[in-house]
Amino acid sequence: MSTKEKSVEAAVSAYTKQQFLESKQYTAQQKDVLNTLLQDDTTYTMEQVKKYMMDFSRKVVI
Repeated sequence: MSTKEKSVEAAVSAYTKQQFLESKQYTAQQKDVLNTLLQDDTTYTMEQVKKYMMDFSRKVVI
């Protein structure tokens, strides 16, 4: 497998909600948001989760 193929494969890797919650990449507050936004039986890419977090942070608080 070439380096390019490996990078493409890594770019489209999907993870479960639990894997994101166990990640050291997110703070406790971010994990609380992820716990609410993500569904248990679905996998997500890093880009999807980043977009969900950005969309959530831009919502207007009433």
